[in-house]
Amino acid sequence: MTKISITIPTYNGEKNIKKQIDRLINDCKKAKIFNFYEIIICDNCSNDNTKKIVTKYKKKIDTKKIFDIKFYGSKNNLGYPKNFIRATKLSKSKYTFFLCDDNIPGQNFYIKLYNLFKNKDYNELCFFSTNNIPNFKKKSGFDFRELAYVMNRGAILSGALLQTKKIKHKYIIKNNLYPQNSVFIDYYLKYGLKTFNFKSKINCNTNESIKSKFKDRMKRKNDLAVLDKINSIDIFYEKKRINFYSLFICIYTIYFWSFDVYMTLKKQGEQKIANNFFKAITSYKRKSLILISMFLVFLKHIF
Repeated sequence: MTKISITIPTYNGEKNIKKQIDRLINDCKKAKIFNFYEIIICDNCSNDNTKKIVTKYKKKIDTKKIFDIKFYGSKNNLGYPKNFIRATKLSKSKYTFFLCDDNIPGQNFYIKLYNLFKNKDYNELCFFSTNNIPNFKKKSGFDFRELAYVMNRGAILSGALLQTKKIKHKYIIKNNLYPQNSVFIDYYLKYGLKTFNFKSKINCNTNESIKSKFKDRMKRKNDLAVLDKINSIDIFYEKKRINFYSLFICIYTIYFWSFDVYMTLKKQGEQKIANNFFKAITSYKRKSLILISMFLVFLKHIF
């Protein structure tokens, strides 16, 4: 049995799927790693050449016994949340390692990962460094900011590794664009967090403009899925898994980021989009939390 399943939910991801597979091939060949990994591609009814590309690689890899490639398609577009849930159920390995279809690990990343896990196991939620988010550093033994980090870092999906059998779907909210947050937060609250800062990082696509993210292939609405992120943490407060202070810190970090988005849109002359965005993100039901968070964000930007 392979130890790590590299699980990639995808939709029209032909542009980068070849790079994903080539990175693993090159690292495995270089370090002579055999049957430690598998790639699971969970395709959400793409209308590009994703399946054709994967099928070609699958025939090539099967003869060399380096790793297995498993492709799962769907007859209809399920939407990202359902496709993510489906992807979490496909791994038979001890660990599931998640990647977005357009995020590419750097050279030697899989060699580092292999060396880390070949003779050791981890129970914690594991996050591996990306090029756009620094790893979390605790200030003390217990740090309320850690949960906020898990929520915001988890929203990226890429670079999260969990023990497959411990993945649960209990707190996933229907049609929420951050179903992974519900999984990661639940896992973190049970087993804790470990972060790994490889020199070879996962390269996330950071060249997209903010405007292009509205109503993109993820189908974000006027709020850029900010309310989905909020709701993914709010449910843990409602179920009494976290306290009010933990919820507040999480909400504050979301609005801190949202304020930067709002100001950037204004500077770019996108006043209408900025106004619609602000109106949408302030429709969160806990109005007192919005007011306090916005006030603190405003003060922090001034001073």
